[in-house]
Amino acid sequence: MKEKKDDIYLEIVLMRSIGCLSIVAFHALGYANGYLNKNLIDQIKLVLTFGTPMFIFISEFLLARTYRTMAPKNFLKSRIKFVLVPYLCMAFIYAIPDSIACYTKLHDLCFKQIVSIVLKNVLFGDFHGWFILVVCQFYFLHFIFIKYLQKVNGVAVMIASFIINIVYLSFFNLCDPINIPYAQYIWTHLYWLPFIGWIYYFSLAFYCGYYIESFQRFCNKSRKYIVIAPLSMLLLINNNFYKMTVDSKRVDVILYATVMIIVFCVIGSKVRKLPKILRIVNKYSFNIFWLHVSFQEVWLYVNKFYIQVNYIVYFMVSIFGALIYSILLARLIHKFKCGNYLIGKTLKA
Repeated sequence: MKEKKDDIYLEIVLMRSIGCLSIVAFHALGYANGYLNKNLIDQIKLVLTFGTPMFIFISEFLLARTYRTMAPKNFLKSRIKFVLVPYLCMAFIYAIPDSIACYTKLHDLCFKQIVSIVLKNVLFGDFHGWFILVVCQFYFLHFIFIKYLQKVNGVAVMIASFIINIVYLSFFNLCDPINIPYAQYIWTHLYWLPFIGWIYYFSLAFYCGYYIESFQRFCNKSRKYIVIAPLSMLLLINNNFYKMTVDSKRVDVILYATVMIIVFCVIGSKVRKLPKILRIVNKYSFNIFWLHVSFQEVWLYVNKFYIQVNYIVYFMVSIFGALIYSILLARLIHKFKCGNYLIGKTLKA
């Protein structure tokens, strides 16, 4: 009998677990300078750029599917408690190593510098948790516009949001910083935080979740393109053709991420049972997201100053070590009542 708890369960579990693994691997590669040729690293990272868009898609997809007509009274309250509060905690915690690095470099560290680092993390998402700010904006958009989005033409909204998203990202991807205050910081750290930089994923996720049956029929019809479509998109966005930073904010990743979302929905709809490792990663995905970078930073430091291993061992430890560390630490933290507020909830298996 097929292992489905509902009509889209395996698809979501597959997307969430694969998205989580791709983010962990992407960050592992980010610490890999000096181990492999940078062009090779960028090519591998390019394949993994769908991870963050997939997570963002899932967040709104589940909202649209669960709350089809209106959001419940505690909708925002619960998300502030278990999504935004962990973000604030992690923003402070990840400011600690940045403060230490600042002290090591400058041999001086004052309270003002520490506050500056913390505030940049909290307000501007100046660490790997930035995408939570995007997701929180989606929560508010969903809460405000859910009644209106049901009444308008979904295809028209998706096309309009796609064009807006393309134009917005193209400006920051392809144009040099303009002559305004803090332009360099905006171009390198800030432009991807406003929801407009992800608005297409919001509309796509909303209408896919709201019209779930139609979305599933579309995925079923698309199964014959499951191999050629992602390969074609990878060829299109290959960094040899477009000299842009390799990350999920690239304008051309929009098409690639969309294809990968559909691909994993198709795969998830056809499998009978997912491997246990994927179900475990799915269960701890939010916790892994928060904790894995701390392991990778420590592992980089240890390998740089104490032991040196070849690149294969380094990557295996950086990826699988980070997963094991994150899961075990999450289980320990959740033994305390404050665990859910520190690193978020653990999902049900």
